[in-house]
Amino acid sequence: MINQDAFFGTGTYDQVFKVKCQNGATAALKIVPEHLSLAEAESNTLQAAKNTGDVVTVLQPHAEINNGGGGAFVIAPVGKPVEQATLSKARIFDITEVLFKLHSAGFLHADPCLSNLIFDDKKFLWIDFMFSASTLKSGWITDAPILSQSILGQPNNSNLPDEIVRLISEYGSEKTLESCKQLAEELWKEYLN
Repeated sequence: MINQDAFFGTGTYDQVFKVKCQNGATAALKIVPEHLSLAEAESNTLQAAKNTGDVVTVLQPHAEINNGGGGAFVIAPVGKPVEQATLSKARIFDITEVLFKLHSAGFLHADPCLSNLIFDDKKFLWIDFMFSASTLKSGWITDAPILSQSILGQPNNSNLPDEIVRLISEYGSEKTLESCKQLAEELWKEYLN
């Protein structure tokens, strides 16, 4: 039986539980029971992206479970979920900038929706890098629509407003903080509608 207070949630391939470290700090145990390679890839990507300061920290790297059929690792901090209803202009700018910094460091998230972002100590941190890649190819224009849809409360693969599509393309080609801020400004305008 699972203690409901310890259960954070479940994804397609994983389950996440709140755990206490030996030093008393709270952390998250991510278990990927059937896919060792996914646990290993996510743990490795988080460790590689650690220096960006925009991802959770791996406290215990991936370990094999289920006779090598699955994997698990421990991350921190736990933080608070980011909900679409709590967004403000400043938060939208901060969230898009955190994605920009991840891209600038050469990382693709692959699912940068609000549910894969936490807020801890006045800072946003990305979580759930299960399908990310540590080498950025088209991440600038792959990640931006997913985040835009999440901010606007739209389902994945829905049509975004033309101006946002144009600004995503500009962001993908220019790869600048200014183009990121222009996208954030337009997202804020659409969010208010």
